[in-house]
Amino acid sequence: TVKTRTIVNNQYFGRIDRDQKLSRSLSFMIFEKFCENVDDYDLVIFSDYNKGTLLQIEDLIAFAKQRGKVVFVSPKAKNFAQIKDADHIILNERECLSIIEASNEDLKQGLESFKLQKTIPEMLITCSERGIMLCKDDEIIEIASQAQKLTYVTGAIDSVVAIYSSLTSLNGDNYWAAKI
Repeated sequence: TVKTRTIVNNQYFGRIDRDQKLSRSLSFMIFEKFCENVDDYDLVIFSDYNKGTLLQIEDLIAFAKQRGKVVFVSPKAKNFAQIKDADHIILNERECLSIIEASNEDLKQGLESFKLQKTIPEMLITCSERGIMLCKDDEIIEIASQAQKLTYVTGAIDSVVAIYSSLTSLNGDNYWAAKI
């Protein structure tokens, strides 16, 4: 993947990506390598960019859990069934709305309806300048952001995934990790 970022007057303007999806055979090789190495780690993060690396996401999650790993998923998948067995799902508002099939105006209401229909793992949803929503057990907790003046933003969801998974694995306090 080649990512070209444009900056105008010291302000991040946009990004153009040039890439291609992996072949199925390469995706299966990645799966085999994962299975060979998973025991070396305490937790697993699957971050899906729809490039073909996670074609067998259900099997990857099942294998990791079978090996006793805590599984975090940051999906681009449109199908909730593929990721429902993860321990934690971390996604942005747009991705969440797509998965729960709700409109922009009623994310919280859509999440509540979705939870009535399905058993879901813990979900952490980034909501841009409004903060984060933590869906845990039977509650949806809204955590407001602390406004900052930013001139360059890139990889925000990746940063959230890294920090949240690390802090959660330290002491299991998901609310504290979401707040950080």
